[in-house]
Parts: sequence; C-alpha cells; structure tokens
Amino acid sequence: MSVCDEILSLHDVCCGYENHEFGIFTHRKFHPVLHDINLSIRKNEFFGLVGESGCGKSTLAKAILGIIPFSGTMHFDGHELKPELAKNRRCIARSIQAVFQDPLGALDVRRTIGQTLQEPLCIHGIGTKKERHEKAVAMLETVGLDSSYMNRFPLELSGGQRQRVCIGASLILRPQFLIADEAISSLDVSVGSQILNLFNELHEKMEFSMLFISHNLDVVHYLCDRVAVMHDGMIVETGTSDEIYYNPLHSYTKQLVSSAKL
Repeated sequence: MSVCDEILSLHDVCCGYENHEFGIFTHRKFHPVLHDINLSIRKNEFFGLVGESGCGKSTLAKAILGIIPFSGTMHFDGHELKPELAKNRRCIARSIQAVFQDPLGALDVRRTIGQTLQEPLCIHGIGTKKERHEKAVAMLETVGLDSSYMNRFPLELSGGQRQRVCIGASLILRPQFLIADEAISSLDVSVGSQILNLFNELHEKMEFSMLFISHNLDVVHYLCDRVAVMHDGMIVETGTSDEIYYNPLHSYTKQLVSSAKL
C-alpha cells in the first residue's frame, strides 16, 4: 500500500490517563492504555477494530479525534497530527467526525433535530439559513428519515432513529473519515442490522473511510474490509476481514472467533 492510498496512519502511538491518587501525600500517577499502536487505513476503506471492553479501543478513538494527548506519530491525509489538542481539533474538525454508542447521550434533548443537523454548518459558516435548512432536510432523507423530523426532539424518537440523526449530523460536513465507536451496541439486533445496512448505503453515496469499533467480531466481519484485533492496549493481529474470521493466527483472535461462532 503506497502512502498516497492512506487516509490515516499511526506509528508507535502510545497514550493513557493521568489520575490523582490520594493518601498521606497526593500525587499524580500515569496509567498507560495503548502501547505502540501501528495502523494504516486506506482511503474509502471500512476498517474494523475489535476487542473486548476495556482493551483500549475507545481510547484510540479519542486520541485520533484530538480529545486526549498521545506520543508517537499520526498522519491524516498526508498531514501530521500534533499532540497539541486544540491545534489538532482545528485541523481535523471538518475532516474527521464520530458516531458514539449512546445516541441519546450524544444529542441535546433541548434542541430539535433540525437544529442539531444545522449546528455543524453554522459553526463552520457554511451556507445561508435557507441553504442550511435544505441541507438538513436532504440529510434526513439520506439517513432514511424525512422532513417531518425537523421539528421533533430526541425524546420523541426511537433509539434507531436517534442514531440515524447522529449519523446524519456526523456526515453533513462531508468528512473524509468517520469513527463509529460501538455505534450499534445499544440497539436491539434488528435495528442494529438496519444501521449496518445504512452505513453500507452511505458508503455507496459518499466517499469516506471509517474506523468501526466493536466488541462483536460477527458485525465487524460483515461490515469491514480489513480488521485489527486489540488486546490489552496492543494490536495483536491485522488482516482482511475473511483472514481474521476464517484463519486467525493469534491465540486471542482465535478465542474471539470461537466465541463469535458459538
């Protein structure tokens, strides 16, 4: 894979959290989470990151999004992402967006769906008021809803409808890269399947890459082109979706596959 085919590359990325520990003397203690992460994700690729809860998947997502600092190097679309968080956010805010596990928690219950969809456009000064309204209506239709949802509030929607709104809000800026962090784990199986199919439909309509984070290997195998397996903050195996699912090499990957096929 040539460098020009990559949208995101990570080299020896490490990060963790600093906690205050209280006792006779208060002191800070650093808790490492990620250890020497090396990944390359291609343009227009759906890339899966799978592993058990607590292994560091969401921490990696936060590092890419510029929410927490990291060491090592990251390059996005040929540009190096700096560890200085504010600088990173300004650089990548329009290009990298995210969809999270809890759609209700991600939405402001005081705002209408129309206001939520138009907010990213307002923040980045895109379009007139009329144009922003039209873009929001068009995005609702793209994610399988319609203009009648513009004046509704999140509490009036089902979990699947809320997640569709979150996906629409993340894609309305036409980002190059989307991070979906356990985006269907809070939904029931049938609704989750609909959201997976929606991701595939959107992929056909828009050109974007996605890092799809999940603990469910079956889901990752269905949706993604390539997969990385994370265990205890380290990448233990990377391969095509079929290679990981049908011919796992690492012992931990074999355990995941066995559990998925039960």
